[in-house]
Amino acid sequence: MARTIRLQGRMNGDISMNLWATIDDEGNLLIEGQDLGPVDEDGDMNEYEWVTMVAAELLPRVLELLGGAPGDDLLDLIERDWVPKEGAGLERMIRDSGIPYDLETWRR
Repeated sequence: MARTIRLQGRMNGDISMNLWATIDDEGNLLIEGQDLGPVDEDGDMNEYEWVTMVAAELLPRVLELLGGAPGDDLLDLIERDWVPKEGAGLERMIRDSGIPYDLETWRR
């Protein structure tokens, strides 16, 4: 079973903002986000979800970007350095680095 770290779990007004990091069974880094709310005029909950995926073979570059060394556990590093900041900026840092990633989004 994949280990998951909660990077963010907070409210911004009436919007619940959530962010998790996981290394999946194939070794890819997944950063999954979910924003819930507000309720629209029909009483339906607005939901926005996304997954940023960095392929397993690129994780040494992510580890270096985050200040880690070969052999360091990437999720341990993220948990130590990003969870206390509620994950702020981790996705942006990866996207801005030039490291290739895939992004999937959907709205319900």
